[in-house]
Amino acid sequence: MAYLIAVATSDESKIDLHFGQAENYLIYEADGKEWRFVQKRDYVPSASEGGVKDEGCCAQAGARVELLKDCRAVVAARIGFKVQKEFSKLGISIFDELDCSVDEALKTITEYFYKTDNHIAQNKI
Repeated sequence: MAYLIAVATSDESKIDLHFGQAENYLIYEADGKEWRFVQKRDYVPSASEGGVKDEGCCAQAGARVELLKDCRAVVAARIGFKVQKEFSKLGISIFDELDCSVDEALKTITEYFYKTDNHIAQNKI
């Protein structure tokens, strides 16, 4: 079963952006233990938000969550509590406080979901 993973990154190689600082999110489609890049989704503040990109953790949280509501997981260097709560309500997993490359994060996350989906013990990922 394929699913989407959204990643906040400044350079497409490392997990280094706070969720609220991202101007866009890289979207990967995963199936089993493999993944592929499918698109970049730009976050554009609406006119009602003043058209200004706030760098706070909760900046336009609702619009950012709405942009990624079809994803199974979201990855960022940090994700604020309010945003975590919104994703949790939608059943979307969050992965933050990672100190690794995008590829390492995707490898770990896809292995985790593969084991979860196939009822394999999570002794070590």
